[in-house]
Amino acid sequence: MDYDFYNSALEQVETYDSTYFLLQNKTYRCYLPENRFDDFISDLQGKIDTAALNEIIQNSHIAPVIDFEFDESFISKEIGAKIITSSTIDSLQTNKDFSRPLNKRMFYICSMPVFDNERNFAVIDFGGGTKINAMYGKKYLFAKSKEGWKLIATFDHWTS
Repeated sequence: MDYDFYNSALEQVETYDSTYFLLQNKTYRCYLPENRFDDFISDLQGKIDTAALNEIIQNSHIAPVIDFEFDESFISKEIGAKIITSSTIDSLQTNKDFSRPLNKRMFYICSMPVFDNERNFAVIDFGGGTKINAMYGKKYLFAKSKEGWKLIATFDHWTS
């Protein structure tokens, strides 16, 4: 997995909790439906050409060959992310002892990146929230430059 990309991307995503950056270790597939192409191209307002966006959409339809989990030892310390398991998230947000207040500590989820064929553009799905309240997120479009990966747009905002 491309930790150079992840380290660059995770420094640029929007986090809603300035105290903790608890990132779930399991990633998931970033899927972009073909029938949303016009919405995506409209949201991205010239940040990416149609051919590259089409490649990203087509590549998002290919199922990953492996399940990827973050390894905290490869995440830059400057990001400040703590990688946690889904069972840890459950224990943080389950209230079995009603005499204690519920811990609603926010956690984040991040997809695997989807690249265009030349690996000049990448999209991830990233969001955060709690299991008790809604999760919020969006897709992030990055472009590769001489300096590394740069966030150039967000689109497809979601709530669950």
